[in-house]
Amino acid sequence: MLESLCTLITALTCVSAVTVLTQKPTVVSLSRGESVTMDCNLGTVTNRAAHWYKQIHFYSSINIRLSFDDQ
Repeated sequence: MLESLCTLITALTCVSAVTVLTQKPTVVSLSRGESVTMDCNLGTVTNRAAHWYKQIHFYSSINIRLSFDDQ
């Protein structure tokens, strides 16, 4: 069975404050047709931008839906 390895990577640009990133789980292995939920929290970003990237190994057809909570 073809497995996908998805890792959500955060790249922060020009962050002047200390930034804390928590991501659970850090790496997820899936089989085709399975879904996953990852909890990512980024704290202490002041007047700067955070960029989120998806990294995929063993390419297969993947649909991604991201949602952001304003907390």
